[in-house]
Amino acid sequence: MNISELFLSQFQAYGIFGWIIFVGVSFLLPYRFGWRAIFLAHLAVACFVIYSDFQWIGTEMKKPDWDGRPDMDIVFSLGLLFRVVVLNILLLPLALLALWIRKPKTEA
Repeated sequence: MNISELFLSQFQAYGIFGWIIFVGVSFLLPYRFGWRAIFLAHLAVACFVIYSDFQWIGTEMKKPDWDGRPDMDIVFSLGLLFRVVVLNILLLPLALLALWIRKPKTEA
């Protein structure tokens, strides 16, 4: 397995439901609430990634034939941080697009 396959497999693990949430939150919050919501959208995506990864690792560790891998060590923490940062960088253009097509509120 080369680096690009490994990179893509990390993001395929969230499935279609996860990606719908990521894209929806990253686009709709800035579109509806403006530029301040970009931070909130990326924080929500980060929380979802952290929650799902901890659920996955907890499930793996509870299996009767668990051999010590994977576990919650520094490598897991660094990988989690990497996924959160890269995922939010990939979603940032979507949030900026939402701001760009957002119609400014007109006061009557």
